[in-house]
Amino acid sequence: MIPVTLTSDLSFKPGFIDVTAGEKVRFVLKNEAGFFHTFTIATSSGKKKILVDVPLNGGEENTVDLTIPEGTGDLYLFCKPHEFAGMVAMIVVDGGTTPAFTPTPTLQPTPTRTAVPDATASPVPTATLTPVPTTAPTASAPVEPRIIPLATTGNLTFSPNVIEVSPGEKVRFLVRNTASFFHTFTIATSTNKSEILLDVPLNGGESTSIEMTMPEEAGELYIFCRPHEGLGMVGSITVVVAGSGSQSEPTSTPVDSTSTNSAGGSNYDY
Repeated sequence: MIPVTLTSDLSFKPGFIDVTAGEKVRFVLKNEAGFFHTFTIATSSGKKKILVDVPLNGGEENTVDLTIPEGTGDLYLFCKPHEFAGMVAMIVVDGGTTPAFTPTPTLQPTPTRTAVPDATASPVPTATLTPVPTTAPTASAPVEPRIIPLATTGNLTFSPNVIEVSPGEKVRFLVRNTASFFHTFTIATSTNKSEILLDVPLNGGESTSIEMTMPEEAGELYIFCRPHEGLGMVGSITVVVAGSGSQSEPTSTPVDSTSTNSAGGSNYDY
């Protein structure tokens, strides 16, 4: 049995759940908030396939059984009404092959269609347009960061190890070290590490949340673990302009980042 609490501060406890592919598990759910939540599991953050969807009114409890699918990789847990307020979690599947996060596909330009004239068509009278009164612009609501769950694993990999973002996009990484030993989640502007944009240390089993604003220019950022880079523990973040057919070289645009570490503090030595 795996107890899971849905809280009033819009979070799942625990925020990371370890399972094995093919394992039969029973989730014991409790909504301790005074309002509605859902316990919803999908095969990815793109929600390609919903595996479990349990509604829970305030104070309600329930149980749900699930056989962890094989070959789908890590699973994405979220609350339908509060997903964009950050109420998400990650189910880490041992033996999985595909990350829970699915990169957003690059938008392709729509082909231009050539109109074919109709020889028999009658002329259409020109309509008189009535001016629309100009309204004062309204202030836009703050954009919530996109949630990206990410694990540093005992197999010396990042899951996912390829991430796509948009220029200037604000994201929140939910990072967990699923290994029993030390890793770092480090982002640089390129493989020569001329500029480090983010450097997060993680002891075994530790988790953290960190926000980051992506560069405005298209390009590719380099993810690596400091102690295990030479063993292949690397990945990439591609900054893609929608509809573009090519990507420019990475630049060293300043990046804003703030983090909250579950262990407190981030001073460390290598």
